[in-house]
Amino acid sequence: LLWDVRLQDPDIILRVVNIYRLMLSDKKYGLSVNLMATRVMPSLLPQTVNPSLNLEQFSILFEVLQEMLDHIDRNQRNRLKLDNISLPSPERHRPLRHLYSSDNMH
Repeated sequence: LLWDVRLQDPDIILRVVNIYRLMLSDKKYGLSVNLMATRVMPSLLPQTVNPSLNLEQFSILFEVLQEMLDHIDRNQRNRLKLDNISLPSPERHRPLRHLYSSDNMH
């Protein structure tokens, strides 16, 4: 699997990054946000400080990492919004209940 590849050489790093970029472009490749967050990004992040990378290589790596973060961000925000809609929070209605409760009657 790609995240097990020893990433040291800039050429190998770029080949792996380009494969991930392709996988990001189409859901059919099955690169889930879970996989990105737990396997892919942890293997790529140390390469951001790899002294062997030149500016262009670093930029490509960073762009793909940013794309992954954007995917995770969108997915997580949508999931949390759906969770918030589907599971009404008792706290959301507390001010109304408090306003009309018998505790406020004098």
